[in-house]
Order: sequence, then C-alpha cells, then structure tokens
Amino acid sequence: MGTRVKEKGSKPVVAAAVEVGKGRMVAYGSSKALSDDYYRRYIASNWPFLKGVLLWIAGEI
Repeated sequence: MGTRVKEKGSKPVVAAAVEVGKGRMVAYGSSKALSDDYYRRYIASNWPFLKGVLLWIAGEI
C-alpha cells in the first residue's frame, strides 16, 4: 500500500549520500543524533563522520 517505511527488525537509515553529475548531497535524519541534548553541543566522537562528510562534499576525498 506504500505506507510501510520500516520493516520489522530492520535498522533505519540515518544518512544517505548521492552524486549526480558534478553535484554531491548528503541528507541526515536529524542533527539530534549528532548532539548532546543536555549541553546542546556536538558530540566529539561524531567529528570523524562530520569531517568526512564535509571533505567528501568539497571534493577533497
């Protein structure tokens, strides 16, 4: 029916990346997954992921 967005027992996709022609785009489900709710700061352990995304978008990797 087109209403199911997640199969039982599956893990949701939280990030996706695509290249179209010369463009690149990354979509991320929510910035809350990257931040600490209490302090509202980005979690240091996510920096390698964020850095990789930014470098990829910039065409450095």
